[in-house]
Amino acid sequence: ARHPEVSAWFPLLVVGYPVFETLFSIYRKKYVRGISPGVPDGLHLHMLVYKRFVRWMTDEQDVCKIRQNSMTSPYLWFLAAMSIIPATYFWNNTPALVVCAVIFAILYISLYRMIILFKTPSWLRQQHRRKTLTEQSKISIK
Repeated sequence: ARHPEVSAWFPLLVVGYPVFETLFSIYRKKYVRGISPGVPDGLHLHMLVYKRFVRWMTDEQDVCKIRQNSMTSPYLWFLAAMSIIPATYFWNNTPALVVCAVIFAILYISLYRMIILFKTPSWLRQQHRRKTLTEQSKISIK
């Protein structure tokens, strides 16, 4: 109310990722799976990113679980930036913010669908290369 020049869609798009993930999870649980939205599950986007990308690109003996979990963040920072950057650019343009919100929703759902169906683009996956026994012995000899 104090700043009528700022679109009401601006704050919504700034927090677009967590808001959309919450709404999408409610929809997915209630209408797709037929369970209560309050029941926890492991199918949130951040959990899928951890399970499908991060967990497989690190060796559990070398990296502690806390570090593995934190390696999920850059993926989610990039996704959150897809709503934050347009929001800061179009802060006073409601039609543009609505279009950006729709584009973000399509991006989120597309990414979620690709991960669920194991059709993730290779550029999103980092390649993990485990050291072979001979490589490890060469390192220890030096």
